[in-house]
This record gives sequence, C-alpha cells and structure tokens, in this order.
Amino acid sequence: ILREHEESYRTESTPELELQRSNMATLIDSVTARLDNTQRLVLMGKSQDVSDGELARRIGRSRPWVADRKAEVLAIVEEQLIGELPEALHGEAIRLLLDHLASGEEGTS
Repeated sequence: ILREHEESYRTESTPELELQRSNMATLIDSVTARLDNTQRLVLMGKSQDVSDGELARRIGRSRPWVADRKAEVLAIVEEQLIGELPEALHGEAIRLLLDHLASGEEGTS
C-alpha cells in the first residue's frame, strides 16, 4: 500500500468519490492519532524505502522488532484508512497520510 501514493493520486471525480474524499481528512486524523512515535517513524521510513535493518539501527532496536512494528502500523493503515475507502482513492489517501505525518514531524522538531 505504500507504493500506491507514487501513482497519479487524483482520480476522476464522481459524486460518490467526492463524498468519500471528503471523509479522508477525518480518517487520516484518526489513523495519525492512533500511531505512536515509533510507528510513525517506521511508516515514514518504509515509505522512503529504508530497510528494516537500517530502521532498527536508527531506533536502537532489533530488525525483527522493527518488522513487528511495521506489520502493526500497516494493519492500522489498512483497517482504518484503506479499508474505509474505495480503491480509486487508496493512492491519494496514502499520499495525504504521509504528507500529514511529515508535516507533523516537522512541526515538532
């Protein structure tokens, strides 16, 4: 799901898609609120093709521990964001989630 954001993120509009699109911000806020700092770091790192081993080194944990966090965060994103939207909006939703997380990280550093 993390690669879908690289595709053209804006799909053709229909009233149904616009209704779903209008709910995306709420869904993204919900996902963001549920993620702890480590899960955010793992999600952002994986979206940038950082290996589990490199993330483990940065976080100071083992690679299997990072792999477990990756599975957790992807399940949250799948359940609370992707699973709530039509396929046509998946790429756009992932891009917006990553943008939201990146802007939040910038605001706290």
